[in-house]
Order: sequence, then structure tokens, then C-alpha cells
Amino acid sequence: MPTRPKKICHAPGCGAACDGSYCAAHLTPARRPFNYPRESPTRRGYGRRWEKLRRMVLARQPFCHIAVLCDGTALSTEADHIVPKSKGCTDSLDNLQGACHACHSHKTATEDTSFAARTPPPDMTPFSTGDFALRTAPHARTHTREINLGGVGGGSAKDPRNWT
Repeated sequence: MPTRPKKICHAPGCGAACDGSYCAAHLTPARRPFNYPRESPTRRGYGRRWEKLRRMVLARQPFCHIAVLCDGTALSTEADHIVPKSKGCTDSLDNLQGACHACHSHKTATEDTSFAARTPPPDMTPFSTGDFALRTAPHARTHTREINLGGVGGGSAKDPRNWT
């Protein structure tokens, strides 16, 4: 059966033919897909037994129990471990709760992973989950400047009469 033609490696200066975007020499861990080093869901403990538990949890708690971003009004689409499996807890029904995708992702990013253990740089203020105010850094604000054209047209660059 014919296969796809090989592509040229995307790394600058490399002309090697490869099956994906990069050849084996330039396929660094940062360029690998996110799930590349992970085992299958079944091997990680999310097989048929987990699907049954998940359905039981979602039937027991049809609305989001975390209620950080949705105020508990969104339907539960994911079963969340109250204490993560990585911290030694099990898949018992007492340790599972229903959650919407947004709240589950927020909880995972802020509490359950090594990402949550990192501290923000000193010049950044962490967002509060209670208020949804948009905060921007002072350097991110956009400003318009008027440009003096030296008397041409008598106005500024913002003046549409000078756009000829």
C-alpha cells in the first residue's frame, strides 16, 4: 500500500526527510505532543471500571459541585477526585464529585498539579476567582499618540484630513 511522501524537517538548516514535522534528531520533548510520554487511559486507571464510577457520580451530582467559576449552575460533565490520585487517594465514591469542565480545569490547574506549586513572578498579581474583572499590566494599555507633522495640514496624524 502506498504511503505518504516524506516531508522536509522544519528545523532551520536541516533538510532531512521525515514522516512528521521534525526529524528524529530535532524532535525534542518540547515538540512532542502532550500525551506522548503518557500511558494509555486504561493503564492509568481510567478504563471500564472508571467509566462506571464516572456515570454514577454524574447521576448522583448532576450539577457542578466545585462551583468556582459557574456558581453551581452548570451541568456536571466530569468526575473529579476531591483528593487527587497522585496524592495517594483512591477511586471510592466518597472521594469523587461531579464538576463542569471549566471548574474541573481550574481546580486541576490551581490545586492538583505541579503547575499550582509554582509561584508567579513578583511583578504579576494573581487573578481572584471571585471577581471577573479584567486586569491588565500597565505596559499592556494602548495609547494613541498625536504626531506633529510640522504644520502640514494644520492637524495631527489622528486627523482624517491628513490621511492623503
